[in-house]
Amino acid sequence: MLSAPLRVYWDLCPENSGGISAQAAEAIAGQLASLRVFFVTLRLQDGKRDGLGVVIKALKAGGSKVVVSVASPESMPGKDVLADAGGLDLYVRDKGTLAELLKSLVLPEGLPISVSMVPDRSNLADIVEVVKAALDAGIKTFYLINPDLVNSSGDASAYALSADQRSEFKAAIEGVLEPLGSDVRLFVHDLFLHKALDLPGLGGRIEYAGCQAGDAIAYIDKRGLVYPCATLAQPLGDLTKATLKEVWGSEHRRRIREKLVTIPEECAPCKEADDCKGGCRGLAWAAGGQENMESNDSKDPNC
Repeated sequence: MLSAPLRVYWDLCPENSGGISAQAAEAIAGQLASLRVFFVTLRLQDGKRDGLGVVIKALKAGGSKVVVSVASPESMPGKDVLADAGGLDLYVRDKGTLAELLKSLVLPEGLPISVSMVPDRSNLADIVEVVKAALDAGIKTFYLINPDLVNSSGDASAYALSADQRSEFKAAIEGVLEPLGSDVRLFVHDLFLHKALDLPGLGGRIEYAGCQAGDAIAYIDKRGLVYPCATLAQPLGDLTKATLKEVWGSEHRRRIREKLVTIPEECAPCKEADDCKGGCRGLAWAAGGQENMESNDSKDPNC
């Protein structure tokens, strides 16, 4: 068992796209089940994954809630596999991607559906259009998530929104969602964007406890490497060679976690530091570079 409830995001791509074998995936699922990981999101982005149903059943046997997140119609599991999942998330880039995914849906009755997008400096208007289209399709749960910087060399500053952009997005998204009340849920990973919004259905963050990467959150990439989260490209271990229990109990993981909970030197004089605690440490480290990561001297670029 782990010292804190753990939420895991796991990329499961086909073997011919660099993914691990079905046997290795089943073994990792068994590790997660044995540790009673409470929530697992299986991310499918590069095509159908053999053995997905076995992985889902193994996780559920350990008590995990399992959500399947799909980024393309080619990755969409069959109805029988989705019937064992606890939810389906549509991970989209724009309104066109959402339309393609909706056309490919053959769902078991009652399966909850959500939509996820990564907000950046160029796509805030697209997010509003996606939300409108999803609402028209009967979808009422939305996630604005942080970027995957483990698998991308993208510039962290592309995800740093200006105060004007947050203000414009606030007006646009509240104009769409506020009349619908709390029936529609919106979860926002970015603390600063979250604080800018005022919606009845805004997913609660009453007291922000700081970055949860490497403690309550873990990310597993397609090769089986585990990271504190998908935004923080610092590998903690290889689950094809060690167990998650061993990785989570390692001195390396503890050292990374100690840095994540330490308020950066740049933030120390700020009167808001006790509230935001440095914001997203993954974005901060990506923006500051390796040297500042080692010294923990970079703030979240969204600040």
